[in-house]
Amino acid sequence: MVGHFTLPVSSWFADYYDPMQERINELRGRYKDNATALRVVDSAQLDVSGFKKYSREVGYEFFVARKE
Repeated sequence: MVGHFTLPVSSWFADYYDPMQERINELRGRYKDNATALRVVDSAQLDVSGFKKYSREVGYEFFVARKE
């Protein structure tokens, strides 16, 4: 292993979860009458909600490795 680092929570919100939430909101309106599509949207919402709720306890760690 060459190294590792923790990605800041703010990066996940700004670059991933906030745009994802916007898209979820858009899709809810577009597929409001499609129960199957809404189940998929609900699944994505669980990811966003879970990270928001537990972002002080969980995070994302990146590892850099080199093959020898």
